Parts: sequence; structure tokens; C-alpha cells
Amino acid sequence: MTIAHVDARALATAHSTTLPPWTTESNIKERTAMLIHEELARARIRDMLRSACQQRRARHARSAHRWARVAAWAQRRADRFES
Repeated sequence: MTIAHVDARALATAHSTTLPPWTTESNIKERTAMLIHEELARARIRDMLRSACQQRRARHARSAHRWARVAAWAQRRADRFES
């Protein structure tokens, strides 16, 4: 076999549309399983972010209510000492 034959063979295999020889049915199943696991991980992350956003809103509402009570108390105290 000459160098030209080897180069021609390399070009033919580089541009082929078939799967590489190391790709087997089990490899494809493993990749599919990995994609499913990745999608499940992404779904868990989305759920976690949604939950964190809801908790942040609840904390903000509680904080606003607490500061409103503190402001009302401070106003009553200021009115008491003002007169």
C-alpha cells in the first residue's frame, strides 16, 4: 500500500456519513440515557430556581410588613415624645 492509497482511504473515511466504528448500539443508548439524565438535572435546577424565586418574594413581603410595623411604632413613639 502506498502513501497515496492511505491518504485516499483517510479522506474517504473522514467524509463518510456512517457512524464511526467505535459507535455501538450500547454507546448510543448510553448517550440517550445521559441526555435524559441531563434533562432531568435541568428540570430539577429549574424547579429549584422557581422555588427560590417564590421564597424571595415571600421574604420580601414579610420584610415589608415588618418594616411597616416598625415605622408605625416609630411614628407613635415620635408623636408621644413630641407633645
